[in-house]
Amino acid sequence: MLENGGATRHTLGISESLGFLPRGGELQAGAASACIPQSLSGEQSVCGLKAFLIDERRRFHLDGGVMEVDCAKVAALDISDSPVHVHGETLETYHVLAGEGRMLLGDEVLRVGPGSIMVIPPGTRHGLVADRAEAPLRVVMTFTPGLAPIQHQELRDERILAPAASAVIASLSPTHSQ
Repeated sequence: MLENGGATRHTLGISESLGFLPRGGELQAGAASACIPQSLSGEQSVCGLKAFLIDERRRFHLDGGVMEVDCAKVAALDISDSPVHVHGETLETYHVLAGEGRMLLGDEVLRVGPGSIMVIPPGTRHGLVADRAEAPLRVVMTFTPGLAPIQHQELRDERILAPAASAVIASLSPTHSQ
């Protein structure tokens, strides 16, 4: 993964929510539900292997017209070493279900494990790394608003600051890299 420079995008002013849908399900104006799978067979995302659970359909008003995109709202991920990144307007919540590791939040490094929950406001650099690459952290993540898929880079409010959280964490303090 390469770093992408420039300003972090902001899309709330050009989009609106149309409702939620369980992955592969029908659009619902109200509540939506899904189950976390025992093993992930989803697609590779920016942060790791991802099983999308619930999407948010968003309508984007662009210069060329209108586009409706199913954006990740709730997903389960297996993360070994995510890139360090920042969002312009997406609030992310990480809930660690399994595994042990370290989370970079701004300039702080936190030990995380099962039961750890991190709420990450827009503008906060963050990244997650497992203590052992062969034992990734299983994490349920929520995105508010829903995060556009990687196929729609022009709609994502994510900017990659470094390709691996492990390197940034190690550079902050020798004690964090152990």
